Amino acid sequence: MESGFFPGVLFLLSSWYRKKELAKRMAWFYSAAIISGAFGGLLAGGITESLAGKRGIAAWRWLFIVEGAMTIILSFGAMFLLPDWPSTTRWLTEDEKRLAQARIAADNIGAAHTKDIGHWASLKAAAFEWRTYMFLFMYMMVGE
Repeated sequence: MESGFFPGVLFLLSSWYRKKELAKRMAWFYSAAIISGAFGGLLAGGITESLAGKRGIAAWRWLFIVEGAMTIILSFGAMFLLPDWPSTTRWLTEDEKRLAQARIAADNIGAAHTKDIGHWASLKAAAFEWRTYMFLFMYMMVGE
């Protein structure tokens, strides 16, 4: 279920930040993901140690209950807080929307494909793009 999260975040960031700003935002996101993994282990240890056997439920089940409930609650909040596109974000003023759109347009992000293509054509374009395989190789070499 988590496999689309990282590419989704990168796509969201790329729809809001200019090319020269994007690398720093991606580095912050990647660093936060690594740090959250460290704190996630501490949180899991605390949950399993303090709730082991409470109400007749095993510690590992408490871990799934607590972390699952936190994920569900935060996902509902994210659904309303995370912006889609600069042009459709409800909590931006019209001037802020125009500024965000102009910033992205100034970098010609997305200008390479101006016509709308279908899902299969997009899949074919990605499958035959050498950069797709280069990014795949680079990601596999990170060695998490």
